[in-house]
Amino acid sequence: MKRLTEPKGYHDVSLSDNPNYFIDTYNSIHRLSLVTLYNITGEKLYTVKGSEKNILEDYNLRTPEFKSFLTKDSVGINMMLIKPYNFDASKKYPMLIYNYSGPGSQIVRDRWGGSSLLWHHYLANNGYVILYVDNRGTGGRGTDFKHVVYRQLGKYEVNDIAAAAEYMKTLGYI
Repeated sequence: MKRLTEPKGYHDVSLSDNPNYFIDTYNSIHRLSLVTLYNITGEKLYTVKGSEKNILEDYNLRTPEFKSFLTKDSVGINMMLIKPYNFDASKKYPMLIYNYSGPGSQIVRDRWGGSSLLWHHYLANNGYVILYVDNRGTGGRGTDFKHVVYRQLGKYEVNDIAAAAEYMKTLGYI
């Protein structure tokens, strides 16, 4: 096996009818989409859409931090944290906890988040700490993690979000 798409982030690959080519639509938490044509060996042939330059570099956007913690019942919860640009660890900041916990959803990922991500960067640069939480029931963690909320919506999700807030409190963020 050989990895053909190098940059970290999200890759959506479409093979051509002729299996010698594929199109990769790539983005990440700090990069807008780039659509590129490759041959099957991974050689880049043509940039279809987007720019090789990351246009977001010109703005004061901090790279989000990916974190996780264990709940009281030893379940790992993934989080993503966006701090203000001039973050000072000795200060306390108001925190916005962002969550969408519909079954199978996932918001903590290295993928461009569109206008809501830009809004959260704006809030961060105006003095807020933004915390994304993927509680039990969300996707990308396997069937057992996703299905634990079956016929129990709200039971685990709310507890996991509250536990995330408590965890951030122990770290001194709130």
